[in-house]
Amino acid sequence: MSDMEYKGETAYLTGGASGIGRAVTTMLVNKGMKVFVADRDVQSLRSLESEHNKDPNDPSVFTAECDVADWESQKRAFETAIDNFSRIDYVFPIAGIGERRSFPNKPNSTGFEKPDLSVVEVDEIGVIYTVSLAVQHFRRLGVKGDGFRGKSFVRSYGKILEEENITFNAVCPNKIRTNIGTAAAYEKAEKAGCLVPMEKLLEAFEMLLSKGEYRGLSGECLEVAPKLGIRVVPFLEFVNEESRVSAEITYERSRYLHEVVDKSVHLLQTISKTQNSINTSTDRATGEHHGSANIQKKKRKLEPSEEVYALANALKKVRCHENSPRDSWEMLEEMAWNEKTGLLYGEWKCE
Repeated sequence: MSDMEYKGETAYLTGGASGIGRAVTTMLVNKGMKVFVADRDVQSLRSLESEHNKDPNDPSVFTAECDVADWESQKRAFETAIDNFSRIDYVFPIAGIGERRSFPNKPNSTGFEKPDLSVVEVDEIGVIYTVSLAVQHFRRLGVKGDGFRGKSFVRSYGKILEEENITFNAVCPNKIRTNIGTAAAYEKAEKAGCLVPMEKLLEAFEMLLSKGEYRGLSGECLEVAPKLGIRVVPFLEFVNEESRVSAEITYERSRYLHEVVDKSVHLLQTISKTQNSINTSTDRATGEHHGSANIQKKKRKLEPSEEVYALANALKKVRCHENSPRDSWEMLEEMAWNEKTGLLYGEWKCE
């Protein structure tokens, strides 16, 4: 793929000041992206900026000091990234630390010592924080020309988010040389032929970008193995039909946890975002560019999309629901009947 192929797109990384994160940052910048890096190593962040921001009037890398294990710290960094970019297209939760002695092994001690949970806090909770920020942001965005709202690189509930034009995957390399391990361990792995080259790992990330071979993949794991290369790890088969049905029941039981909390507000936002696409559809139908004044004249030629019909039906349900706040459905009704979108809806009667 040619350089600058992704010019105009943006990415957010945690742990991008060193190791895998720094290599991914460089790859994305070389492809034309603007990249925001959140990391706790301020000195390495400064060197990263110096490396990539040759033109002070057009920087490629933006940074913020961040402790990924702290929600408020991550939120501040992510909000700063949005202030810079408005829209974030890719999120990479890469920050991580190596093993720690979590449980004390002191047979002759007295009392009890609190376990060191820093690995859990950074490598698990920190990733969950980043995922939460990414999903909330992506859900507020419209679908881009490539068919996606956003992409992130973990496997967690990627199959559910796929329904919302959001892809989530995990890239899992075998042993790769970074500063997270020891030199002795890497030397041993290299002699045994067990190290994964950094360029092979970057190839896996590139395959998941919006123009990559696996651009539509979601809820999958890309393993990067020595000698073998990159493969999509297949899910394990269910041991029997009852296990499969049980999993489906669990999915149905928990699906509501991922649904929109306030549907009336969501519809307001979605209808507002849909107005531009409605006008674009009208442009294509008539072959002309026009403002709202001309839409009235050409309304007979406009054929609403299935998405717009779905919005109309959902709007009807919200308007007629006895538990819906009155001001919510009145605002929805007003927006539905404005001169841009009102042409698409008929009269309703609550059943």
